Amino acid sequence: MISSLIIDDVKFTAINLINILKTLDHNDNKILDNKNDILKVFQNDYLKDIKLIFLNLNIYITEDIPDSYTLIKKIKDIDNNIKIVVISDRGKQKELLKAIQTGASDYIEKPLSKEKVEEVIKKI
Repeated sequence: MISSLIIDDVKFTAINLINILKTLDHNDNKILDNKNDILKVFQNDYLKDIKLIFLNLNIYITEDIPDSYTLIKKIKDIDNNIKIVVISDRGKQKELLKAIQTGASDYIEKPLSKEKVEEVIKKI
């Protein structure tokens, strides 16, 4: 079983993704959907059991972490083995490419579906 973390300030997307993951027998998932919760990833061993992170491409956390690219870099500095899948609206190819270059493993475009999530999990 993969321990997944969903970092998304859009609660609907996060809950939808949790439900999709459950249909794929990935039941050990956590949602971080606000600044205070998201900053927990930098505390002690918070990421030690996390193997996969789904991250909203368009997220602002703090001045020190103004975008998803900075968050990707900081997570990879903690554990380079964590797989990060970026979630984005359609038509953001330039931004998605930048996320991949920054360290994301793959991406999923909205709307999310069981097939898209299953495909990306198999790829990474």
